[in-house]
Formats: sequence, structure tokens, C-alpha cells
Amino acid sequence: KDSEERYRDLFDNASDMIMLVNLDGQIQYANISWLKTLGYSEEHIPRLSLQKILHPDDRVWTLRELKRLVSGHAYLAPGGKQMMVDSRVPLRIKVIDGDQCLNYKPSLDVTFGSAAHELGGRVLGVVLTGMGSDGREGARMLKAQGSSIWAQDEASSVIYGMPMAVAKAGLADEVLPLTAIAPRLCEEIN
Repeated sequence: KDSEERYRDLFDNASDMIMLVNLDGQIQYANISWLKTLGYSEEHIPRLSLQKILHPDDRVWTLRELKRLVSGHAYLAPGGKQMMVDSRVPLRIKVIDGDQCLNYKPSLDVTFGSAAHELGGRVLGVVLTGMGSDGREGARMLKAQGSSIWAQDEASSVIYGMPMAVAKAGLADEVLPLTAIAPRLCEEIN
């Protein structure tokens, strides 16, 4: 909770304009600088989308680019859908309804499995707090391709289900507290 508040404070008070947009172009978050510059208030955010704020000439390109995988970005699967990697050039994210018989939507096994198939050993998979064992089989597929897997530790997990399943299966190259993941990720990239 403490680190979440610190990050929110950091983003809220950044001088750069920061916004979080889902893959459908719906704005999920905008910092104070963004709101002030564009003349909006926090109450506007639930009703804002890129479709509403962008010039019509920019909409199609921007919404297409949202689905393009870009180095240095994090992608979150929308609730109730499956997110997969599509290896066409350039790499893209594909969001589908997915199989009705799957327990989890989104499912980390589906995302990791598609990443293993499309990207081979060029993936770093990070399994964070979550219920059940979703992610274990996808992590196994990634490891078989030569990718690295990290899991969140028990002490910092709200629910130590998903990372525990990966760690107990011997698939985690590293088990880290939540506060150590971002610094370790920066270290790994550099």
C-alpha cells in the first residue's frame, strides 16, 4: 500500500503529462499536469477516450499503435478478455474473447503461452500476486524456450497463489519482493 501511494504521488505531481490508456483507447488515468494542460478535471476521466480528444486524422493511427508492442512499455490485459502476442511485423497485442471453458479471463497462461510461441526465449515473464496457479503452465512454456521468469515473494504478495505455483514448480529464476522488481528490471535492461 505504501509503495502504491508513493508511485501515485510521483505520477500525480510529475511535470510531464502522463496518462494510462487501455487497448480500446479508454483513458484510465491522467496526472495533474495532463488535466491542467488539456483543461479537464478528474471527474471527466471515466468519460474520456482517445476517440474524443484526438483530431479525427490522428484517431485511426493512434488506436492501431496502441496494439503495437513497444519496448519499455507494460501492457495489462483487459478484464474478461485474453491478451496474446501476434508476431506479425511490427509485433502487436491481440485481444480476444477466448475460450469459454477457461477459468481465468485474462489468463496469464494464455498470454505467456502465446509469447513463448511467438517470441521464443526473448521474454522476461514476471508473475505477481494472484489467486490460483494461473501462469505456471505459461511460465513452463517460456522456460522451455529459454526465457527468464521472476516471481513475487510471499511476504509482499497479497495472495501468494500464482507466484507460489511458479516458484514451487521450480520455474522462477528469481523470487523478489514487490519493491525490488522495478529496480531489478531496470538493472536487467541496462
